[in-house]
Amino acid sequence: MAVPAHGRQYYRMGADDLSPCDGLSPAWPLRPEELAPWYAMVERRLGLAGACDNLACLPNSEISHVLRPTVTEERLKQAIAQRWPGAHAVLGRYGRPFNLLTDAARTGRLLIREGAIAREIEVDGSGQVRGVICIDHRSREEFCVRSQLVFLCASALESTRLLLLSRSPRHAGGLGAASGVLGRYLMDHVMLIAEGEGPRASQRLPTEDQRCLYLPRFDARETATLSAGRGFGVQVYQWPTGDNRSHLSATSFAEMLPRPENRVTLHPSRRDAWGIPVLRIDCAFGAWERGRAQEQVVALRELAEAVGVTLTRLDKTPAPPGSAMHECGTARMGSDPSNSVLDPYNQCWEARGLYVTDGACFPSQGAQNPTLTIMALTARACEHALRMVSGQTEPRE
Repeated sequence: MAVPAHGRQYYRMGADDLSPCDGLSPAWPLRPEELAPWYAMVERRLGLAGACDNLACLPNSEISHVLRPTVTEERLKQAIAQRWPGAHAVLGRYGRPFNLLTDAARTGRLLIREGAIAREIEVDGSGQVRGVICIDHRSREEFCVRSQLVFLCASALESTRLLLLSRSPRHAGGLGAASGVLGRYLMDHVMLIAEGEGPRASQRLPTEDQRCLYLPRFDARETATLSAGRGFGVQVYQWPTGDNRSHLSATSFAEMLPRPENRVTLHPSRRDAWGIPVLRIDCAFGAWERGRAQEQVVALRELAEAVGVTLTRLDKTPAPPGSAMHECGTARMGSDPSNSVLDPYNQCWEARGLYVTDGACFPSQGAQNPTLTIMALTARACEHALRMVSGQTEPRE
């Protein structure tokens, strides 16, 4: 049986995530009800498997395949509930891989150009995007792909690199740099892992290797209610090892605060193979994250004890930023161009028709895997872009 991976988990952000109450990060420029229909659209497309749990910190999703706990999962849930009556162990929500490129090709509107290295976003004198300047990776000749709409979804850091590279007399620091926040507020989850050997686990189908138990807000496990504020969650996987034993893997993700000193800039001297400046990355966990990590260590140790697992690995310090591969921030969205790069619909304040819809746009991170929110924001931005092109002004209900 294949060993499960820690991917393909899809969770919505809640009201406390989008509007943090502690003042340590800005509120998102949208409300949960504005994002809900786009979450639902993406979840239907994913054919999400899981269950609805009616938790404020983990908003319900549209589930296509309702799961029931396996014998092993039920045993884990009962052990956790016995140890912490106020904790919530729920079935993870996951989607199987699907081929979006094939679906796009079926529309007859997809054109793929191989070997095009994006170098710069071109904007005209009125602030309207014109296209993307690229370098052919074989001939090294420069060419421009013209379009009145450009979506940057290159990953948080690469999208921001393109914005920083897009300099002109009007945008000396790059597109979106006038706010002073372009490249700043880089985040990645505070990740710690525990692994160990436990009692026998039931078999499950290889096609369901992505299923897990999710412990949202496990920081609040000792309380009867889940309080507002920032916390951490744990994804728990357990599978048989073939010797009447099992292996348990628990990965904890906590939120990283957005701080201006965690940033990316264009390196003053280093270039990539095409002569384009690479990024210089300055990012480190602060006292807040280190304190949260120590809480995660305690929680993972207690979790192993509660479910009868002997630990063979327990991270004592978090993996360096970038290890969780949930990079967010550096081109955040907001309601004011003086302190954000993107408007509430992910459009660059300084370039009409230019949208950034990957993790770069996040003002704060939450403790959830960011993928579902990235996909929902992209769908919402696409609808907004089409309205703008067609001259409509009212958002979709």
